[in-house]
Amino acid sequence: MATIELDQVSKVFPGGTKAVSELNLNVADGEFMVLVGPSGCGKTTTLRMVAGLEEVSSGTVKIGNRVVNNVSPKDRDIAMVFQNYALYPHMTVAKNIGFALRMRRTPKDVIEAKVKEAAHILGLTEVLDRKPGQLSGGQRQRVAMGRAIVREPSAFLMDEPLSNLDAKLRVQMRAEVTRIQRHLGVATLYVTHDQTEAMTMGDRVAVLKDGILQQCDTPEVLYDHPANLFVASFIGSPTMNLYEGRVLSSGDGLAVDIGDQRLYVGAEEVTTRPGLKAYKDQIVVVGIRPEHLYGLLGTPSSSMTTPSPSGTSLSSSEGGNALKVKVELVESLGSELIVHFRINAKTVEVEQAAGKDENLADLAVQGVLSGGYGQARIERSHEVKAGEDIWLSVDTNQLYFFDAKTGLAIT
Repeated sequence: MATIELDQVSKVFPGGTKAVSELNLNVADGEFMVLVGPSGCGKTTTLRMVAGLEEVSSGTVKIGNRVVNNVSPKDRDIAMVFQNYALYPHMTVAKNIGFALRMRRTPKDVIEAKVKEAAHILGLTEVLDRKPGQLSGGQRQRVAMGRAIVREPSAFLMDEPLSNLDAKLRVQMRAEVTRIQRHLGVATLYVTHDQTEAMTMGDRVAVLKDGILQQCDTPEVLYDHPANLFVASFIGSPTMNLYEGRVLSSGDGLAVDIGDQRLYVGAEEVTTRPGLKAYKDQIVVVGIRPEHLYGLLGTPSSSMTTPSPSGTSLSSSEGGNALKVKVELVESLGSELIVHFRINAKTVEVEQAAGKDENLADLAVQGVLSGGYGQARIERSHEVKAGEDIWLSVDTNQLYFFDAKTGLAIT
């Protein structure tokens, strides 16, 4: 068994395009590490550098305690699983799985034993005599994994291995791949653009953007404590609602104006984010997860608003813990409803491939600040229809705040 270590690894292609920038990443022995990010963020390039299929421009790649920068791919003791399976159509499942061992001139009885063991782990025992064309997509993917397993490598590298499967099979195979990796206990670096896949499979998840590591932590920490706007907007489905807001004093606590409405920040939120006090009277980005717009309070009435000092009507329902919205669309997921709404506020949209130094002023110039749009995740027992004005209650102890210029989380 081994670890994978990347120390200040960069990749610059001819012409000066920097695909990966000073990446530091450690995959522990037996760990399932997922690299996730939008197309072009450098995740596949990173995987190919670990595999030896791309030359490292600077930095060090280690597998185990061995520097492998100048070691050929075949001598790195790794096994790769690709998205296109790369199976030999004229060979049976058994011969496909054992192919690498035959190339090593491994004794026939050893090959047979290893193939049977891998087939048992993967649930392929009944199809060993079939050819790839007779298999389902999920079975073909398991054969590709079996070919990697029998080699008993120090590390697995997987490049979007589930991307060619249909939605239902992808969900099934996510569990299968995770189960197999846990059974084998081999360090695994897994690349995907699908954040749901990353969150459900990884022990830790590394989020990349423009070749730069944004955050690397457990799925729970990424979701609950995103380091910046990009991670906040990329992780989570439906995505986090992000609005321009202004922080204000409110008695002994704080409030935030979102458009023409005001929320009073929960005491827990003020305590856990002491840095927020330094942003009084300043513009920030306020984040609200759809599930934290948790309740439907009914149709707004005039008694549910109070005039602000400037004369603007601000919501005061439930002590300032609600937002007035106009419903645009309601999606039923069976167990819950996704309510798409508009709100009189500025939505902050984070471009997935944008430069790292942008601020709200830059975003406004580029036209990515738009009228307030959002999504709420509520119980299906609520009756709500498109076109209605409703109040959505907000868990103000679950608000997120980001610096409007740097995009970094306010902690």
